[in-house]
Amino acid sequence: MPEIENQNSVPDTIFISHASNDRGYVKELVNLLTPLNVPNIICSSLHGYHIPNDVDIYEYLAQNLNRKGRVVFLLSKNYYDSAACLNEMGACWILNKNYTTILTPNFEFEEITGAVNPNQMSFKINDEDRLCEFIEDLKSEFNTTGLPTMQFAELVKLTNQKVNQIAYDEGVKEKNATFNIESCRNKNGKLEVALRVINLTRDRIKIASIIFDFKDDAQCTLLLEQKDLDILLHKNENRIFHFELDYGDSNYNFYRSISQDVEIRTYIDAF
Repeated sequence: MPEIENQNSVPDTIFISHASNDRGYVKELVNLLTPLNVPNIICSSLHGYHIPNDVDIYEYLAQNLNRKGRVVFLLSKNYYDSAACLNEMGACWILNKNYTTILTPNFEFEEITGAVNPNQMSFKINDEDRLCEFIEDLKSEFNTTGLPTMQFAELVKLTNQKVNQIAYDEGVKEKNATFNIESCRNKNGKLEVALRVINLTRDRIKIASIIFDFKDDAQCTLLLEQKDLDILLHKNENRIFHFELDYGDSNYNFYRSISQDVEIRTYIDAF
């Protein structure tokens, strides 16, 4: 009897296994799942949903997934770089619970490894249709209604917009390209710059903006940004781009230059 009572006291649970660096994505996912009114959502990086300190992960998950439970793996490069995440994956695999594999937008299906089955259907967190289907499956599995279907569809659309923004910001921060100035010369009162850019990734990337920050020995600077470029580079592509920079009011002397710094803002063309 005590074992039956203990089992019945454990609520239905959704456990989201994720990397702490992907907190932005998981926050949007939890906001989407909360209206389902599933009694227990475990998510280590969000206050109120986290795993307590100094507990055995396997024992904690085994207890909380004792009855009806589903594991959600939110996979990313951050996930596979985390020993804690891989431990969670192994613990969930041992428990042999139903699981769903969701990918962050900048992580590709062929990068799936480890205990999860790469042949099992998975989807990206910004795939609206798959996300709606996932919600409907959870409603059926946990015998809950939550919001009406149309309201959930609107919530999914809003979630998708926020997730895409997170993915964009994430992509911009990544070092997707290498670059160097091939030539620089003064011509007709302007500075002509030839800039070589190499795409280091297996994906297409876009160059959003380039900032030129030049300085001479008198500490005079030429600081210019080329905005809204929307330049596309295919995987491993190596190209030279030519720019004419207007000196404007700058007193920068090209012939006495001591530094020529360039900052490129790029992002993976994942959409």
